[in-house]
Amino acid sequence: MRTSHEAITTRFLEAVASVTPENIDRHGEGGWSARQVSHHMADSEA
Repeated sequence: MRTSHEAITTRFLEAVASVTPENIDRHGEGGWSARQVSHHMADSEA
């Protein structure tokens, strides 16, 4: 389980590193933007 959590954390951090001011609020139809996902993750971990 720990390895899976570490892998997911690494993938999330890599994805967040690619966020720019130009794309932070973009989302696909019915999807969440990077801003929404990062806020949700912060709220979920609090």
